[in-house]
Amino acid sequence: MTYKEFNNVINSRFIFGDFDLILKEVKELSGFRDKEKLVSSFSLLFLAPLKCNAEQGVYELQHENLGMLSIFLVPLGSDEKGHQLEAIFN
Repeated sequence: MTYKEFNNVINSRFIFGDFDLILKEVKELSGFRDKEKLVSSFSLLFLAPLKCNAEQGVYELQHENLGMLSIFLVPLGSDEKGHQLEAIFN
């Protein structure tokens, strides 16, 4: 998956078991060189409902356009809107 593919679906729904995650942000991170090519890195920030208590780990997320994805999610924190979960792609 690429930055552009996720950037095209910001604010869309990813099905996560019995819950919906909303992709709130796609952020480019500094790239790095891998042998001869520049590898781009980016992060995804999802918002999960407060009822969803996801721990750090790999989860299956379903998206209507992107299909089924296995993504490593890390909880960042919570507020009155819900839980923030982050994924990093290198």
